[in-house]
Amino acid sequence: CRNLSSERWDEIIQRRAGEANTLILGNFLAIFGLGLIGFSTNIYFLLALIVLLAMGNGMSNTVSVSLLSQNINREQQGTVLGINQSLSSLARFFGPVWGGLVYQHLGYKFPFITGGVFMALVTVYSYRVLKRKPSIT
Repeated sequence: CRNLSSERWDEIIQRRAGEANTLILGNFLAIFGLGLIGFSTNIYFLLALIVLLAMGNGMSNTVSVSLLSQNINREQQGTVLGINQSLSSLARFFGPVWGGLVYQHLGYKFPFITGGVFMALVTVYSYRVLKRKPSIT
């Protein structure tokens, strides 16, 4: 699924929409893909949601690294990109722990709903930060 958001597609979308808008679009695709998985009633709906999630993650992950590296000075790039990767690794650890706890106490839909809500909050924050910086495209 991740190959559906290949570099070629990312490049086409980025060229037309700009990197900041591609980041927001990727986040929205991932929000809907993740947030609605708990409501899937058949395998086809589930597969469609997984495709949305994969495309959104593929778009937002590549663009976020690009935007980070463009908006920090050369001396800080290694540090900032390293912190970004460290936080991504922590998210890959704490996400399943959170999902397991929510699943155990609230049911199978709620890990996906809370993941979608968290991503929506991060997307709103990203949008506000990006719109304050008119030089980011």
